[in-house]
Amino acid sequence: MASILKVNELQHTGGTSAMTVDSSGNIDIANFICQGFVLTSGQSGDQNPINAWANYATQLSGDGAGQINRGGDITNTSGIFSYPTTGLYKIEFHATFTSSGSDLTIQYNIDTTQDNSNYSSLAQVKDMATASTQKGNVSMTALHKVTNTSNDKFKFVQSSFSSHTTEGSSSESLTYFFVTRLGNAS
Repeated sequence: MASILKVNELQHTGGTSAMTVDSSGNIDIANFICQGFVLTSGQSGDQNPINAWANYATQLSGDGAGQINRGGDITNTSGIFSYPTTGLYKIEFHATFTSSGSDLTIQYNIDTTQDNSNYSSLAQVKDMATASTQKGNVSMTALHKVTNTSNDKFKFVQSSFSSHTTEGSSSESLTYFFVTRLGNAS
């Protein structure tokens, strides 16, 4: 026997809203975050951190870009990114680069800190170039457990980069990343 539960909103016993359902059946979950950033100008040589990021939805709004930030905004301070609430986050990074010559190692890292000071590599991706002006694309994904919003942060680093350039643009997504809060971390 099937049961039907008809509600407009689910709340904690203390009154905090967890989820709402509109008349079309669309669900809105509290503390759900899906936000992106786009690199607006090229970054050459080693960069720690990679900087010149702009909010994806704001920068590319004319192209229909959007975001969901029910739990607050991911904030950017000179290439260091902070979280608005604790939880498990998925970071998806995509970069386009142009080589300045042959190089066996072109490397990007997602570096994280749990003490707002000492960073270590959570994920790394490498590529290579065999000629000058060769273009390449790399992607990496990582899960970051955030237990303290004051101390847990992340940044992107490009190293072993000689004078290669990570491509950026103020009108399209050449190098960009997305951060999605998946839920509470255990």
